[in-house]
Amino acid sequence: MTKSFDAAAAVEGVSLDIEKGEFFTLLGPSGCGKTTTLRILAGLEEPDRGEIYLDGEPLTVASRGLQVPPEKRRMGLVPQSYAVWPHLSVFENVAYPLKLRRWKDPKMRQQVSQQLALVGLAGLEDRSATMLSGGQQQRVALARALVYSPVVLLMDEPLSNLDAKLRDQMREELKTLQRKTGVTVIFVTHDQTEAMSLSDRIAVMNSGRVEQVGAPEEVYDRPLTPFVRDFLGTNFVLHGRFVGRECCNSLRLEIPSPEGSSAVVASARGARVGEPETGAPVAVCVRPEHVTLTSRPGETNSIAGIVDSLLFVGDRYECRVSIGADRLLVHVPRSQKPEVGEKVYLNLPKEGLTVWPK
Repeated sequence: MTKSFDAAAAVEGVSLDIEKGEFFTLLGPSGCGKTTTLRILAGLEEPDRGEIYLDGEPLTVASRGLQVPPEKRRMGLVPQSYAVWPHLSVFENVAYPLKLRRWKDPKMRQQVSQQLALVGLAGLEDRSATMLSGGQQQRVALARALVYSPVVLLMDEPLSNLDAKLRDQMREELKTLQRKTGVTVIFVTHDQTEAMSLSDRIAVMNSGRVEQVGAPEEVYDRPLTPFVRDFLGTNFVLHGRFVGRECCNSLRLEIPSPEGSSAVVASARGARVGEPETGAPVAVCVRPEHVTLTSRPGETNSIAGIVDSLLFVGDRYECRVSIGADRLLVHVPRSQKPEVGEKVYLNLPKEGLTVWPK
C-alpha cells in the first residue's frame, strides 16, 4: 500500500502478510508511517494504491475503488486515547458496539459481562467512566473492541498514557488476554520493550517503509539495515578494516587501539550487505551486553582501552571505555568495579559482531 498527504509519502510500498492468531507489531519512531498504516487497515484512511485482504476477502482495492467501511471489516480498534465516553457507565461504553448492531438485551448483557470479566472489570458495570483509573480505562477500551468478537484487534500505542509500573503490568495482561482469545493483534508502538516482549513478529518501519520483518530475536540480533541496527537497543561501533577471510567461515578484521592494532575475528554470518573487499574500511558493531570487560587480555578478540567514566545505575555499572577515537559503552556487573583511568580489555564474542561497509 501507498499513501501520501500533500505530496509527502506517509506510507510507501508497504507489503505485509500477517498470520491468523499472530501478535504483529509495527515499530518505529514518530512519523514513520505506522499509525497511518493501521488507520488504512481499519478503513479510516483510503490508500492511494494498494489492496487489503482478510481471510481472502477484499477490504480495499484502490484500483477498483473498493473500500469496505470500518464497521464491516470485522476489526476492533483500541485508539491511543482509549476514547472512553465520560457520560456513559462502564457497561454502556462496552455495550455501545452491540447496540449499533441491534443486539437483543439479554444476549447483549451476557456478552458484555463476559468481556468485563475477561479484562478484570467484573462488578464495575455501573461505575461512571470518570471514576476509572488509567489502567481501568484501557481495559474498558479493550473490552469494547473485543465485545463483538472481531477477527483482528488493532491497537494504536495503547500503553503510552500509563505510568511505567502500570505499563509493565498491562503488557503482561495484554499478552495473556491475546492468548486466551486467540485474536489476531496488530499493534503500533514506538516502545522497543513493548514490541520485544509482546510480539510474535515485528515490522520495523522508517520513513514510510518497512526496513525488516522478523521475530524479536531476529531483528535485534541480526539487523539487515543500519537503521534497524541503531534503532533497536544500544550498539557500539568500532572502526577498522577488513583483512580477509579465515578458515571456519570467519572474517578477520583489524581495529586500531592504544597498543597499535588488534586483530578481531567475526562470524561470516555477521557480514552485512555482502563481504567487504580486502583492505576496505568497515564498521564493527556489537551490543554492550555481549561484551565482557577484564583486566587482562583474552586469547582472541581482546581490545585494550581506557576507562573514561563509570555510572552506577542500580543493577550494574555503565562504563565508558575509550579505544583510540572510539568511546564505547559497556555494561559491568556490580561485583566488578573498574576505576576511572584504568587500562582494561574488551572481549568481543565472534558470533555477536556484525560487520558493515563504512
